[in-house]
Amino acid sequence: MIRIVPQRFTVDFQEMEGSPTESMSGEFWQGTGAVRTIRCDSRDRVKLANEFLGYRTYYVIHQPHAYRDLTSLLVATSIETKPIGVMTNSPGPDANYAKTELVITYTIAPETFEAFGGLVTINESIREVSEFVTVPTKGLYWYVDGIHNEAIDEFDAPGKINKLLEWTYQIRHAYEVPTDAFLCYGKVNLYSVYSRSLGYWFQPQTLLCGAPDITKERTFNGNWYDITLKFSVKQNIGPGDTIVGWNHYPRSSDGDETDIVYERMVKAEDSPDNATGYKTFYPIVDFKNLYIP
Repeated sequence: MIRIVPQRFTVDFQEMEGSPTESMSGEFWQGTGAVRTIRCDSRDRVKLANEFLGYRTYYVIHQPHAYRDLTSLLVATSIETKPIGVMTNSPGPDANYAKTELVITYTIAPETFEAFGGLVTINESIREVSEFVTVPTKGLYWYVDGIHNEAIDEFDAPGKINKLLEWTYQIRHAYEVPTDAFLCYGKVNLYSVYSRSLGYWFQPQTLLCGAPDITKERTFNGNWYDITLKFSVKQNIGPGDTIVGWNHYPRSSDGDETDIVYERMVKAEDSPDNATGYKTFYPIVDFKNLYIP
């Protein structure tokens, strides 16, 4: 089992005069950061840098060091080194110095979560797409010279372009693939789903989960996965101007002059009054194990 532990230092170092320096911004902490300057023995510089930035052994994830004086969101994200003192041998890549100065930059990290077996980051994007819908002709008539008594034949049914959204949700650096990435394919959400990055709520049954795109990377510290999920977002107008999704279907006879109302279908066994329930051509499941709220 993977364990996630806070960072602990095993190397002695000295904080330099004038360190740390800080920058602050009032809007959601964006632009907030800190820089520390420390000094250690040159032979320990790589080990110390790894301890600040975080690293993974096969079964243990060591978190990056957090700078908590301003906000716990700041973590060590980059380090620059500078040799200090007298060079003890010839110049070049193998030159030795007694001490090394490390300049450590703390910034707001990307959204990072302890999930799916690792410290993962989440990337989200949304874009507009479209679908072509054939308009039902029931209740529609041709209007010619002020006369509208000729019903529109189904073969003359007009088409309509509907606007959809595509929500891409990428989980990076996970050490396992959530099982629901496969189980939810072709299904819609039972409950509302919140996009933290976009600040947007997707209403029930408006998200259709597509096939996952999974990339595996093998490293000397083990494996990790990048998992990309794409959701088709359908938000149509239902009865009473409600927002409805994938298990509602167009019914032009109930719409106004400019739009179509989307309604549910039921299965009637013997008569219209003996309905056995709504038809759900898209199965409805809970997406709670598929994404990170």
